[in-house]
Amino acid sequence: MSQRDLHLLRHKAIEYIHESDAVQLAIKTERAKEPLVKNTYANPPPPSGGVGSTVPSQRLSYLETRKGIIESCIRDTLKPYAQAICLHFSKKVLSKLPREMRDIVYEYLVTPDYIWVGTEYFTNTGPPCDVQRDAHFWSPAYVGDAMQAEIVQTWYRTSLFYLWNRAKNHELIERFLTQDRWGIGVLPHEHISRLRFDLGDDLIHQREIRVHVPGRSRQERCLDERYVPALTAPLKTVLRFTFPNRAHFLIRIHTLGSLETACLSGTLLDKTLEEILADLKTLKASGQRWTVQWSEMPTLEFTSAERELAVQTWKEAIELERRRARF
Repeated sequence: MSQRDLHLLRHKAIEYIHESDAVQLAIKTERAKEPLVKNTYANPPPPSGGVGSTVPSQRLSYLETRKGIIESCIRDTLKPYAQAICLHFSKKVLSKLPREMRDIVYEYLVTPDYIWVGTEYFTNTGPPCDVQRDAHFWSPAYVGDAMQAEIVQTWYRTSLFYLWNRAKNHELIERFLTQDRWGIGVLPHEHISRLRFDLGDDLIHQREIRVHVPGRSRQERCLDERYVPALTAPLKTVLRFTFPNRAHFLIRIHTLGSLETACLSGTLLDKTLEEILADLKTLKASGQRWTVQWSEMPTLEFTSAERELAVQTWKEAIELERRRARF
């Protein structure tokens, strides 16, 4: 858009704004007359007296309709003007500021989201963000393609994503990390820095067995060794990807109370912990951070900051938590 076109749009918008102000003043004047008109017709004058009772209301209705039309014209005129001005400013920012400085601006601009990622996340239309869905800076018409991509990258980097589809969590993780949800060539795994997901799935009940737990009068549900691959599948899916940002993963493990009842113990617990720890060590070696929690033991937590990542250390912490749960 040329400078002349911008000038014409601006001039036209100013004319509409002045007209809108004049109409608003006329509306205010007409509304001020309403009490007087009502009092006049509460005690009607002789038939030869006068003023038609519908005239004031017709005048006010006309003015309000006219104001609505003018405001629509203002929006229609200002939109292309705003797009052109914002686009010009965005190009200046891209050419004058280094990426590090632009990222600081974007982080101030973008409000971090807490995004629940389920199957509906991929089928919903429009921007996948929640907090600022209607913001103009998501549109390339206002900021251009290059800046839009950088802003979306900032959104991925500053938001927390909670993947939630326990029945097929490993499939959901892969789909989320590889799908260009914005349709502009930005892949999530290249930019995210915070990801929460679960180990365990809703098919646990199909793999459980019943065992006698010492000190209990009835058998408790327990998990056999076939559950271990299903438990660790989401974590192994994550390991297939690279995360250029130093990401932090919050991982919650679901074992249906098997830790609390000591059903998950002995060699099965050893095997489960060995599988999990092997993957977590690989994740840590790649520069990523993680926090692991057990859903049935709220105060039990392990982090990548711990020096010793050993099965025995974790078993001792689990046993201590079991004892606390009994009292």
